[in-house]
Amino acid sequence: MHYAALVGYSPLYPELAERVRRDLLPATQQYIQTYEINAPWWWMGDLAHNTSAGGEHLWSSPSLAHDLFQTKAWVLRESWNTLAHQLPLPMSINPRYDLYRLHNLATLLALYATNAHQVYVPQISRRSTSP
Repeated sequence: MHYAALVGYSPLYPELAERVRRDLLPATQQYIQTYEINAPWWWMGDLAHNTSAGGEHLWSSPSLAHDLFQTKAWVLRESWNTLAHQLPLPMSINPRYDLYRLHNLATLLALYATNAHQVYVPQISRRSTSP
């Protein structure tokens, strides 16, 4: 299994994400799961080893980590906390200009802004001081 990107999921426009979620959610969940099983280090981007290829294909493509992250965010709608821990590493070639990383960070911010992160915030109530 060696693909540079998720076939059919890139670029993942909002309309495509909604359609895939509505019509292909079980197939997408299985597709993502196969990548996670075969390459649990997918979030390492271009530093991740490919398990089924060698030579010039030994290293994974950074676009694969980007596509997986975007699909998990917009189609599978994984939690903000989960995605924050799976944010792909910057590209090793030139991390300063990594547009994949920038897009993934913008996605995290968008999810945070929509309260999709569901972080538990305890409510502090004042105790009554009356006897």
